[in-house]
Amino acid sequence: MKSPQQPCHGFTLVELLVSIAILGVLASIGLVSYAGYVKQARDALRKDDISQLNNAIRQYFVYEGGYPPPTQTSGNVSDEVTGVTILQGRDRTETNITTFLSPLKTEKYIKGNPQDPLDPEVYPSRYTYYFNHEISPTDVGFSRWRDNRFLVYAYLENIHDADCLSWKNADGSLSPVLVNSGKNCLYVFDTGYLKTVQNP
Repeated sequence: MKSPQQPCHGFTLVELLVSIAILGVLASIGLVSYAGYVKQARDALRKDDISQLNNAIRQYFVYEGGYPPPTQTSGNVSDEVTGVTILQGRDRTETNITTFLSPLKTEKYIKGNPQDPLDPEVYPSRYTYYFNHEISPTDVGFSRWRDNRFLVYAYLENIHDADCLSWKNADGSLSPVLVNSGKNCLYVFDTGYLKTVQNP
């Protein structure tokens, strides 16, 4: 005697479409989360680099009796008058960063060359050192000349990072100081101290 055959039922077209839609939504959520984590990781590296530069410059001051002078190269990469040295980004050169870091590396204040995690030829981020400057308490996003002070900063991708430099509004609220057409905020050390509010 033959056993009766069980009817085989597969997935219907509607069930397949619903499953594919659910998988698509989950994949897009995963990709967005992943992109956010990658930005956080790059910003963490930038913060670490700037913190190391800050500490190296402070140690240099203690042992050498002054801050390292800006490198003397042509163009707007570095300027003895304004005291600006762009260490990373489109305007920097390998000679510039090597010359600037040379006294810090010779005395073992810092190891290696800090590098932004994104390609400096494509991504306009930069690590910058201002000699004899401090954050201006009156002009949003600007510095001013001040003897025996220094600034070192990086651009962060997460403009809502708690460590971004902010401007205190008249009502007491804080707004991040944005650069690069609003795509980045500044992570700044002013003479050794993390600066999160420009005009406290």
